Amino acid sequence: MHEPEWAEHGMHSRAENDSYAAWLISEASKPPLPATAISQFTGRVLRRVAEGLQTGDRDNSLQADLQFLEAELLDRLVDPATGNLYHQTLPDAANSVKSPPLFAPKPKAGWPLSPFHVSVAAEAFAAGLLAQAGCDVSVQYGANQPRYDLIAAKGDRMLQLSVKGSQDGGWGLVQGHKSKDVDYATAIDLWATTHSPRLVFCFVQFQGVALGECPRVYLATTGEVAGAMKASRNGHGNTTLREHYVFKKGVAAGYVDRIALQWTFSASRIDELLRAAG
Repeated sequence: MHEPEWAEHGMHSRAENDSYAAWLISEASKPPLPATAISQFTGRVLRRVAEGLQTGDRDNSLQADLQFLEAELLDRLVDPATGNLYHQTLPDAANSVKSPPLFAPKPKAGWPLSPFHVSVAAEAFAAGLLAQAGCDVSVQYGANQPRYDLIAAKGDRMLQLSVKGSQDGGWGLVQGHKSKDVDYATAIDLWATTHSPRLVFCFVQFQGVALGECPRVYLATTGEVAGAMKASRNGHGNTTLREHYVFKKGVAAGYVDRIALQWTFSASRIDELLRAAG
């Protein structure tokens, strides 16, 4: 499918976002999705569009979020002619659906960083976003401090955060615990035991992010991360948490790993984690 010039450069107007959201809702209304699933999915799309309109989509995240919702929808749509899920026959079956004005914009080239600068920039952006969200932010004094990097507090509630930066679309977490004698699930459990269940991971992704742009940021607890890692590769587990990755071969061929949309950095996500922390 030919993509217009604005899609090639990752630019999306408000009218195109509105059209995209309308397409998502129309596709979700088709069988065989149950009525409750249709209602929930439609509500999520509309809420996200409303948030984008209220904020002016200053961080350009609306389009990315709608694309995550599109991918989730395709995972659940069944081709009535074959009975196959659309994602099992991409791209041909996906193109048999009436495509929205945009489908899969080409990723932009990012700003290359050294591993050291990825780490420094990730922590700096995390601290800045937390402060912008109304948190009091504290940084541990001294080099290579254990357990966490930042503290974010609102009133009497507090979060300890471990910041993980990346510019390749994934975060390697469990490889130090995996060996030929240790399977993925066991390695993930071992990794989880080394972190407090109250710890919050702040994943910062610079892939495709130009100089001066805000990276994509996600917040998740130790338990949430462990669950996602075990579900990776179609339930076979993985040592790396992926933002969005399509497996092309092996036991997970055709499976798509996607980071949970509800982990996306937002004031409501921070408040949710603060309430859970007590």
